[in-house]
Amino acid sequence: MTFVNWALVVLTAATFAVSLPFNKFLVNEFSPITLSAARAVLALPFIWPVAVAFGAGFPRALGDWRAAFIGAVLLVAIPFSAIAFGQQHIPSGLGGILYGSMPLITAVIASALVPGERLSGLKIVGCLVGLAGVTIIIGPAALEGVGSHLLGVLVTLVAPLSYAAGTVVLRLLPASNPLVLTSGMFVAAAALMVPLTAGLDGEPEVAAVQTMIWPLVGLATLGTAVPAFLNYVLIRRAGAVNASLVMFIMPIFAVAFGAIIFGERIQIEALIGMCLTVIGCIVVSNRPALPFRPKSTAK
Repeated sequence: MTFVNWALVVLTAATFAVSLPFNKFLVNEFSPITLSAARAVLALPFIWPVAVAFGAGFPRALGDWRAAFIGAVLLVAIPFSAIAFGQQHIPSGLGGILYGSMPLITAVIASALVPGERLSGLKIVGCLVGLAGVTIIIGPAALEGVGSHLLGVLVTLVAPLSYAAGTVVLRLLPASNPLVLTSGMFVAAAALMVPLTAGLDGEPEVAAVQTMIWPLVGLATLGTAVPAFLNYVLIRRAGAVNASLVMFIMPIFAVAFGAIIFGERIQIEALIGMCLTVIGCIVVSNRPALPFRPKSTAK
């Protein structure tokens, strides 16, 4: 990968990592579906003005709306809800390890569907090395008691599976303007999730929303809108498998944020895990994806 693509991987991972503490805090106040709907709705007022300022706005072409609805389901509604549910039922460390399975899942799906991203032994080794690094960073103790959290584990695994499928499908579709795609994706997600939330949970309590408004805004902007935009740019530039390496890098930022914000001590095991994660990323990206650029349907 190029230097710019690596920079995008690192920046996307950092912004995704920001969402986890916000989500963990807010999931105690809102149901998983309500919180996911709130992320989509509150992200829109920040995405759309930026899109308009850069001459984009909402999608106009049918193909762009199709991509937006696919992204809304596979990259917003399903994984946001699954992650929030998992954070209610399993330890954060175990969740981090489960998210780390995304590059391997993506590699398998992409090898079957995307020309130029065929699965190789080298990529499998790289994915396994990276996942081992993630496990060491978080701590193998996080795997203890997996059987007692079976439902939480299974639902949480839906998130990386959905992210992987969405990443590959968006790679296959004609390219869209990243700002157009992102704004359309969150319009579609809000349109899908608000009625569902109202039907399942009813209207959220006004007092709870008012109390948590700034954490909700932080989650919607820094932890939702920004990484969604960066992630799509990365998919188009680097391919589905290379874009999925974000999930290997994210735990590194989680550890770093803990040290900087909360004064947590970084253990030697975490440093070893970081090294393995970086090695795994390099191995996976060693054979770049062949060019695959369907013609844009945007008018």
